[in-house]
Amino acid sequence: MKKIDIFLVDDSSINNMYMEDMLNDLKQTNSITAFTNPEAALAEIKSRQTSGTALPDLLLLDIRMPEMDGYEFLEEMEYLFEDDKMMPVIFMLTSSQHKRDVESFERFRCAKEFLQKPLAEADFLLLLEKYFN
Repeated sequence: MKKIDIFLVDDSSINNMYMEDMLNDLKQTNSITAFTNPEAALAEIKSRQTSGTALPDLLLLDIRMPEMDGYEFLEEMEYLFEDDKMMPVIFMLTSSQHKRDVESFERFRCAKEFLQKPLAEADFLLLLEKYFN
């Protein structure tokens, strides 16, 4: 499996730290960039897209964030990337099991997985194999 570049987008620095530790333990990443502000993550993606700099392979995106929720983030991503092949793979991370959240997730072509926090290493490895093998 190829090593990948990941953006973590979660307003909780503790959640980002947990995910960074887990991802580093798995040794499947080239780089991990964490954002506690989703607008900053979007700005970085736009900047890389404009400059031709490599985009992350995977975004791990929280649903509930105060500045911009995960669904608003997904709307922006779908606007930025008309060609799905150019868009990073996006996994939604949540502690919610509310039916409304699952239904909202299913509206977006760019979001590939709806995952419960905390994410188990074994489950995540299976997803990496599925999407990046």
